[in-house]
Amino acid sequence: MLEISQEDANIANLAALDIETVEDLSFKFKVKKGPTAKGVLLHEIITIEVFNTPDKENIQFQPYHLIFGDSSMAIFDAFNVDETAGLTRRECQEYLDKLKAEGKTETWDGAYIAGLCNWAGNQIYQFINVGRSIFPGYANRIIPHESLHMARMLITLEANEYIRSNAGKDKWWEDERATFTQLSDDNEEYFAESLERISAIAYDRYDKVKGKVKLPAKNTQSEKTSLSPEEYKTNNAPAGKKG
Repeated sequence: MLEISQEDANIANLAALDIETVEDLSFKFKVKKGPTAKGVLLHEIITIEVFNTPDKENIQFQPYHLIFGDSSMAIFDAFNVDETAGLTRRECQEYLDKLKAEGKTETWDGAYIAGLCNWAGNQIYQFINVGRSIFPGYANRIIPHESLHMARMLITLEANEYIRSNAGKDKWWEDERATFTQLSDDNEEYFAESLERISAIAYDRYDKVKGKVKLPAKNTQSEKTSLSPEEYKTNNAPAGKKG
């Protein structure tokens, strides 16, 4: 695992200088603009405002990064790192180069990263590869898939003080206290209400950026037409805690 410097790990602090706005999609959330390197179509730091669910009140989630990119490479560029979640910039570039040499694309032939939720230092992010999700119907799979992972991460952080205080430190995930909340651990409505909010924001943002990536022509040798488990290189656990 790459040891991300404090500067990289706290990249969200750079965005804290930007104006924070409040938006409403039947629930309110705050938005700050994050850095947008080349290939990053959208980078926002999202804070869902306090909400209640049955048997649970005053839920306050920590901010998370919502990132859309034109290819798998965008997640590395968004945080200016060479590794995230055990995936590397070098392997990603080799994969993209191989596709190009064969006249193939991530859209039709499978992405190095279709979507991912994980940590960059002490920051959490939800990433969607628009270059892959513009395949007809794929956004309806990738977005809820990653939104469920993000819901679990936010719920875990709300419940687990150890993770809140230690995420970003060296091998923090190896401590026995770094336990992730399971659906069976809490009220199902809590998960459902959280997922509603996270996925609603992601779909809203996807609608705004999907037109920025043109659907490429399909290579006659392209065979992949479904989203395979192999596209998800990890189980969305922190790097080093993959199962």
